[in-house]
Amino acid sequence: GHFDDLFAIEDADYWPKPHAPTYDVFLDKFSIDPTTACMFEDMEVNLKPAHDLGMRTVWLHGSNALEDYTHVHDRAERLPQWLQKFKGKE
Repeated sequence: GHFDDLFAIEDADYWPKPHAPTYDVFLDKFSIDPTTACMFEDMEVNLKPAHDLGMRTVWLHGSNALEDYTHVHDRAERLPQWLQKFKGKE
């Protein structure tokens, strides 16, 4: 009941992130406009193609973030920490 659908590596003919066409397959499968989407990822390298497509990007880096990357819009150690910033702003 928590998920509407699933996108697995099989859906992308076994091409993993950050293979750019994999993002296109994902967007097409779910009819997503990348300019209205946000990608959360624990590996910053996987955020680059999403950024290039116009998605907002959030790097969930744990406590290992040492660098800033231009393709990362926001960072958080954990997802609940990032979501807390928006609590009550609906």
